[in-house]
Amino acid sequence: MPTNRERLIAIMERDGLSERDVAAMVQAPPATVHAWVRPESNAAHRKVSDRVLQLLDLALGARIEVDVAKAADALGLATDKVKRLAEQATIILDGALWADRAAGGELMRRIQAGEVVELRFGTARALASSDWAFIPVANGPKTILLAAPARILDGEAGPVLDTRIGDWADSRAKARAEVAATRLNALNAEEARLEARIAGTSGREREGIEAALRANQAARSSLDLGGA
Repeated sequence: MPTNRERLIAIMERDGLSERDVAAMVQAPPATVHAWVRPESNAAHRKVSDRVLQLLDLALGARIEVDVAKAADALGLATDKVKRLAEQATIILDGALWADRAAGGELMRRIQAGEVVELRFGTARALASSDWAFIPVANGPKTILLAAPARILDGEAGPVLDTRIGDWADSRAKARAEVAATRLNALNAEEARLEARIAGTSGREREGIEAALRANQAARSSLDLGGA
């Protein structure tokens, strides 16, 4: 029986994957992947998990991405477009698991047991586990499996996979929110400084401070905190 290292190398050879490709697909440091492929006799060898092997095997070489902004860059699409396509593609999960429930629920039992499984609906395919769903998003010949957080809930007809597609990791949105939060702190500090100055002033000096306060408040109102 092949070892996990041998299984990993076989998948890499089948799909033409480098160690760096594997690292990107499973969100692992390159050094970790290098340790996986070292000979078992090497003291630096680390065993790759069965779950990682399942994911790599079923991905068939498709890039896996947890960050919707990076997926959009790789596909040459706008981030909002990728989100819409992924939301539409969740029908693959719903349709496949509905059919599985009607057939006895074998796939759901495997998901509950911690496996990564392939879900097919018509000619489309997605992957799912108990905590992640991997949803295909394509632009021409390019396809990415976009990872969305998932969880198993108790439904009226049995367990259901709840895909939290609103929880996409989005590095660009996070960066915008961080910049906006920093700007908001600066505007709040400036408003406090101006309000402290206005006491005891009159005439043009007071008018100038009031104008600065209004401008400060308008700038604060226009900030997009991106939900932060």
